[in-house]
Amino acid sequence: MVYLNNASVWPCKLAAEGLTTYERGRNGLMLSKPFPALSVNPLGVAGAGDSVMATGLASLQPMMPTAALACCMAALAVETMGNTPISADSLRNSLEEVLSINRRQSAA
Repeated sequence: MVYLNNASVWPCKLAAEGLTTYERGRNGLMLSKPFPALSVNPLGVAGAGDSVMATGLASLQPMMPTAALACCMAALAVETMGNTPISADSLRNSLEEVLSINRRQSAA
């Protein structure tokens, strides 16, 4: 059983499966959204959780778009060996790739 305090957002890391985010809605109920891992060929898991948490802390944005961004960061982190910093250009390219795939799937 999970006990939640008065937090309005709560990320739950699921290791290789990705993460689930919980956000308190206006009615007080917790809304959940799963974000599957984006990497299909992880080389190492170092830095994935750090990427998720750093993205959340640095973005100052609502949880759901932050979690989507964090998934891209985590995918980049596990596709390299060791805890390697992720450049803004790498993140931008990853986001553009994910968004273009999403658009193609929506149009089909």
